[in-house]
Amino acid sequence: MGNTLECESRRKPPVWLNALCNASYVEEEQEITTCYTTDEPSSSLKDEDEHVDTKQQAAMRDTTVQGTLTVAAAGVQMGCSLVLASTGGHVLLTTTLGALCAVRVLQVTYPIPTRCTLVAGSVGLGALGGDFLLQRMSAPAVHAGLTVAVLGAPIAMMCDKIVPLVKFKLAEALQAEKDTDDDSGVPQSPWHNLLMTSRVLVWASNDTLWWVGSYGTLIVGAAVSSTMPLATMNVLRALTTPGASVTNGLLFLTGTLVGSAALNALKGIVTSEAQTRFAVHLQKLAISNVLRQEMAWFDCQSTGAIFTQLGSVGSIRSLLSDLIPTVISTGVKLTTTIVILSQYDVKLAAICLISVPSDYFFSQWYSKFLKQYALEAQEITANNNNISLEMVQAAKTVHVFGAEDQQMGHYWDQVDELVKLRTRNNWILAGSSILSTAVPYGFSIVMFGYSGYLAQMGLLDITQLLTVAAYQSTLSSHFQSLIESYTSYGTLMGQCAKGFHFLNRLPRQKRGTHRPEQQLQGRIEFKNVQFGYQSSHDHVLEDFNLVIQPGECVALVGPSGGGKSTVINLLLGLYDPTRGTLTIDDHELCDYDPAWYYAHGVSAVNQNPVLFNSSVMDNIKMGLEEEDISEAQVEDAAKQANAHDFVMQMPDGYDTVVGKGGEFLSGGQRQRVAIARAVVRNPGILLLDEATSALDAESEHSVSEAIQRVMKGRTVVIVAHRLSTIQKADRILVISEGKIIEEGTHAQLLQTSGAYSTLVCSQLIADIPLEKPQ
Repeated sequence: MGNTLECESRRKPPVWLNALCNASYVEEEQEITTCYTTDEPSSSLKDEDEHVDTKQQAAMRDTTVQGTLTVAAAGVQMGCSLVLASTGGHVLLTTTLGALCAVRVLQVTYPIPTRCTLVAGSVGLGALGGDFLLQRMSAPAVHAGLTVAVLGAPIAMMCDKIVPLVKFKLAEALQAEKDTDDDSGVPQSPWHNLLMTSRVLVWASNDTLWWVGSYGTLIVGAAVSSTMPLATMNVLRALTTPGASVTNGLLFLTGTLVGSAALNALKGIVTSEAQTRFAVHLQKLAISNVLRQEMAWFDCQSTGAIFTQLGSVGSIRSLLSDLIPTVISTGVKLTTTIVILSQYDVKLAAICLISVPSDYFFSQWYSKFLKQYALEAQEITANNNNISLEMVQAAKTVHVFGAEDQQMGHYWDQVDELVKLRTRNNWILAGSSILSTAVPYGFSIVMFGYSGYLAQMGLLDITQLLTVAAYQSTLSSHFQSLIESYTSYGTLMGQCAKGFHFLNRLPRQKRGTHRPEQQLQGRIEFKNVQFGYQSSHDHVLEDFNLVIQPGECVALVGPSGGGKSTVINLLLGLYDPTRGTLTIDDHELCDYDPAWYYAHGVSAVNQNPVLFNSSVMDNIKMGLEEEDISEAQVEDAAKQANAHDFVMQMPDGYDTVVGKGGEFLSGGQRQRVAIARAVVRNPGILLLDEATSALDAESEHSVSEAIQRVMKGRTVVIVAHRLSTIQKADRILVISEGKIIEEGTHAQLLQTSGAYSTLVCSQLIADIPLEKPQ
């Protein structure tokens, strides 16, 4: 049957906008064509996971512009409503408001009525009617009710538009972050900064009560301390006024002082607890995120870069502990100051409010430079860390080749770049300091001049004038603090950008949840597998095919770089094939639950096993739950691995600490503990990667005995160069350049006089006989 398509043209909101904004942000419907296939899929249909096409991107831009204009119109409407509510009505303003409402209703009713149409229409008409009636009624209750209606209407309209717009922009920033590769720059935009800030608040929600207590005491304390000049001037007024009582003023001043001190002490206790809890949560989050990354990520990351990113995570704490408290405290003090000044004259407060936007624009401009500086400085610091780490770790090599000057030259080149960057940043900071000081003080001079005029007119007495002067001196510091907070926010976001990207990075490997009820039989199949490491553009395995039956022992030999260890890495699930499939017992390896697979499915012993600075017992039980394994099982595994006897000779037996990397054990002892760690899981598949190549003859004999014992009843894959390890395998595979070039038993391959015979004759494989396990 041929491929038939039925195409239906209809009007429908874009799918991407439905997902991001819950269909509340779309004002216009767009013409789309939906195609249905009745048989095979058409070649013209694209994968659903691709980005939106050109038409949808154009619709996105149009929708963003429309939303911005709508918000602007609603803002003008709200401004008109505020004036109407405070002045009692004005013909010109009412006409303007009515026109805006009418335009808004026409805008949202085209082309198809939506939920937004009903909201905006009722809002517009309600606001217009309320303002019209407001001019003709003077009853206070009615006036107040209509004022609420008038103010509520545009606010409701703005919320109806702003909330979906914020959702849309945050989703856009999230998508940009997901599309960012590890090697490319971290996306930076105001919306991305808002997204990162929201994540911090989500992480802090684990200790909501502590943070509420911290910020609550901060707000109350800031408000109380802001009344200090007013309380002082009240006492001064009582002292300078004949016959006035000073008692009330002193009580108010004393209460202010005591309350401020008590709140500060309480805030310190609660804030310290909240910060400690948040720091611990961040540390757990960072370390756990490192450990869950795939091996390909570690291959592309240097140790210095990883620790630099871990260090940048720590700076995230500053957002909650320093920046947000500063903004809250400054905002409360600024609001309290404006409210107090408004009691004397509204125009005084208006002068203060006018200064806020100008401060904001200047600080926003400088914040971009500072954020870019922080990112570049962090990048150079990471490079310096890498260079210094390489020099220290390879000190012997540097000395042997006389490369000290060369390596130091690389280091000083990076230092010079950092010095140039800091010099440029110092000039930017100097300009920022001048503007952040001049702008608020300029407005303060205007405010103080107007206060003097009011005093001359007799509208302010001497104590009120002194109160204004006292608050005037604090206003400039409040404004400057806001500017510094905003610039600090840009710098902090730049410092934290890599940390946020690091904390939110998801592993690229997808894993399933399959957990067999019984032990793995151990059937392995590579089918047309292709694989290459990210650090190299070449494929290590190319169309690799291999079937290993349950219980079979297969040895992999061949020249270095041929792909032997890569086969082991794929079987361990450290990497996924680029193409083709790898199945274990007829299930793709990626379908298995990693926790089950590593605990019961597969175990490995390599050339240099890693032991941790803990007891022998803990090293053998590593990764297993306490309830899943008993001490008797551990001892039985140690006996199979020829480790029990030497462990019992240690001072504390199985509780003996082996030291960092197992430094208190010999090479053979470390290898036998590693074999016990593999056997205690009772895996269906055992992988041995050069398990005896680094041992002396005596240690090799003990380890080989243990290996022969634990191989029984399991599927075993061996990578080795020594003939003693692989000559009795059921099959020997010679792998070269990612392909199997020879296959057979030891005797069969020697008769062919091929690559395997060449390896034996050239003594790349030592001929030490070993009995085959029964």
